[in-house]
Amino acid sequence: MSHDGKTALVTGSSKGVGKGIALELGKAGFSVWVNYNSDEAGANATVAELKQTGVDAWPVQASVADSAQVD
Repeated sequence: MSHDGKTALVTGSSKGVGKGIALELGKAGFSVWVNYNSDEAGANATVAELKQTGVDAWPVQASVADSAQVD
């Protein structure tokens, strides 16, 4: 199953499990939005790692606990 051309938004992907999920989705062919709440440096590092492997990736700051930010 090809995931090329699809996009994933991964919450908490600046470190830990979320980062691992973002990297695996990138390997599977997804473009990835790297969500973070406060760890901008970590999110930028995840984006850089994804881009090094040819994955389209972007950081996005928002608290998923705040519905206005999610909108």
